[in-house]
Amino acid sequence: MIKLNFTWVAERIGIDLHVIDLKKEDDRRWMKALIWPEHKDRRQLFEKAARCLEQTPIRLIEGDGVELLSDLVAQVPSDTVVCIFHTHVANQMSDEAKRGLLEQLREIGRQRDLFHVYNNMWDPKLHLDHMINGRECRQIVAETDGHARWFRWEADGCG
Repeated sequence: MIKLNFTWVAERIGIDLHVIDLKKEDDRRWMKALIWPEHKDRRQLFEKAARCLEQTPIRLIEGDGVELLSDLVAQVPSDTVVCIFHTHVANQMSDEAKRGLLEQLREIGRQRDLFHVYNNMWDPKLHLDHMINGRECRQIVAETDGHARWFRWEADGCG
């Protein structure tokens, strides 16, 4: 059993070049249409997630997340920990843009505590990188299925 201590999330911000807002019926239908017809379980999971999102406040921003990141983080209260999460987006970025993102995260992490959770940036593994008190830790925490149907823990922690 894993014992976790949770802290309240101060704010959720979603950034994309072309925002899809699941609270809008057309956007919801579009996302649902992207699920392969034979993947009924994924369609059911999508519906549950979309209903959950209706209860969750989120600010959606249209734009380049790498370009906007530093300015957005500067708006986050300094007494909170920043968590950057992305999946299946970085594989569409150039290597130069990926390196630029990582350098920005290192710079932010020198100034405040930061978590970076991602996969499909360099490989399909789930990564949890963090900087606490300016000290960087990078680790692979799981092997993941491309459609989020399963994962296998691999985490051994930073020592």
